[in-house]
Amino acid sequence: MFKAGDMIVYGKNGVCEVIEITEISLSEGTKKEPYYTLKPIYQQQSVIYTPVNNNKIPMRLVISKEEADKLIDLIPLLKTETDFTKGKKETKEKYEEIMKS
Repeated sequence: MFKAGDMIVYGKNGVCEVIEITEISLSEGTKKEPYYTLKPIYQQQSVIYTPVNNNKIPMRLVISKEEADKLIDLIPLLKTETDFTKGKKETKEKYEEIMKS
């Protein structure tokens, strides 16, 4: 579970700051569930509310520069593990799959 002040990557929204964790009921009479209140870094006017137990949209902590550099160094290895001779559509789909993971 993330905590207030954490910087996370939230799906395709990109980097967000966790502002708070609060209990929200989506409709009257339903059980309150914990939700993250997120502030997208590149869309300062926006606020996102998402369930803490959201398993549909990937969320992860922002990685450090050192971790990013290590991942960048691995990119050439992806070519040897992937068949890029199938065409643009299949290549695009494969890269999207890799990025989501």
